[in-house]
Amino acid sequence: VKQGANGVGTVIVNEHNRLYIAAYATKENLIAKDMACFDINKVIDALLDNISVTLPDNFIKQYLVTTNEQYTAENIDEQYENIRKSIVYQLLEGQIIADCKIEVKHDDVVKYINDYVRMSYFGTTDLSEEQEAHVTRFASEMIKSKENYMNAYDNLIYEKMTEGLKEKLNPKVKDVNYKEFMDEVSGEKKVKATKNTKTTKTAKK
Repeated sequence: VKQGANGVGTVIVNEHNRLYIAAYATKENLIAKDMACFDINKVIDALLDNISVTLPDNFIKQYLVTTNEQYTAENIDEQYENIRKSIVYQLLEGQIIADCKIEVKHDDVVKYINDYVRMSYFGTTDLSEEQEAHVTRFASEMIKSKENYMNAYDNLIYEKMTEGLKEKLNPKVKDVNYKEFMDEVSGEKKVKATKNTKTTKTAKK
């Protein structure tokens, strides 16, 4: 921002700044998505520990072997547990979305990305007309990327899922910084990896 003689600031933007903003906002989108996903996954893990989900396992295995080259009659049983878990996760996520009446429209995504650009670059939503013009241009460029669009869409879905679950479950909220969050996620992954290793060894016996 260049200060003019009349005391009014003029925004100077070059290609380097534009790319930096896009990269920073994308990174922040991914962090927000990771945190929201972690919250939802914790809830779904708890649900999986307390409910039983029945799937047509043999039909799904046969379908995958028939339609997907990476699966064969020889390896489908070995890989199916992870496939089954993924299917159950998707079913539970879909049920949460339905129960909480969650909907994300294109205008919601546009607003989300615009707000991210505002806060990432200007640090405020109270902007001048010229600054808003820059926000609109940057956001328009970001939205052209399918990855950026889907990250923003998923973030909104997970945010709404989290809020919906908070209303229904009234959980205890723990405030942590990003490092503490990453440490907790790493701890979860290690526990899951240990459980999977034990399960595999038991199955081999």
